[in-house]
Amino acid sequence: MESRAHRDPLGGRGISNLQLALRAQAGFDIPPRTRRLIAVAGLAGMVVIVVGSLVGGTDQTIEVDKVLHFSGYAVLAALFVLALRPLLFMPALLTLIGMGFLVEYLQSFTGRNMDVADGVANTLGVAVGASVAVLIRAAYAYVRRELAMLRVRRNLTHFPPGGIILREGGRTRSLYVIKSGQVRLSKQVGDQDVELGLAQAGDVVGALGVLLRIPQFATVEAVGPTTLYRMELSELLDSVGGREQPVGTVLRFLAESLRYVAERMAKTEAERDELLLATETHRENEPSDALER
Repeated sequence: MESRAHRDPLGGRGISNLQLALRAQAGFDIPPRTRRLIAVAGLAGMVVIVVGSLVGGTDQTIEVDKVLHFSGYAVLAALFVLALRPLLFMPALLTLIGMGFLVEYLQSFTGRNMDVADGVANTLGVAVGASVAVLIRAAYAYVRRELAMLRVRRNLTHFPPGGIILREGGRTRSLYVIKSGQVRLSKQVGDQDVELGLAQAGDVVGALGVLLRIPQFATVEAVGPTTLYRMELSELLDSVGGREQPVGTVLRFLAESLRYVAERMAKTEAERDELLLATETHRENEPSDALER
């Protein structure tokens, strides 16, 4: 039977470990939930600084006052750089600098003196805090990327030509991303072994059984030397924010839809083969029938 191989989106070149790591998780940045918590802390810090600057009236030495201004705005800048997307860094930092000078101006209405030097200390604090936070965020991304690459190398599996990766009817707890090579998918329909098609580098196999918690839908066999990345369902869900996110429901719906289409395709293919076989048999019998008449 002719295989219905689809176009390889990567041109048969395979995918790198870094690409696999990116597919296994949603980037290497600080997780969105953590960044939201940091942003809340930053907003709370802004409120505390504004209220403290306008209401507080404790006399302090010049050195201590400038250190407090510098430190407070450095912490605020660091929090917002850790929390926001890079596109929002500059607007947030400019807002902090403007807030620092505005607070100094408003202090003249609360019985305190406006001090431009305090505004300068605020600005320096914003610059230093933002720079430190950028370095922290870059270091975090580097460490997370290296850990992801290590996990990819540990979860790579290799199969020789003809090796059975997944067998129809078996149970699996992992799905596989094809790193390099090609695999053949086939399903038993009645007495026939129906080939569903070929999967290439970048494709995923085993998803139906994992997402729907059912026996393996089709047999997956390596056509040539094949390398795959093994991924657990928990790893997939954690990469998009956790099990409580709607993505789990979406994935199951897509898996059900894919299963329905694959079953229809296999059934149609089997019926087509039976029809072709019956037609050929009829044509072979036509000459003998004519001679008998």
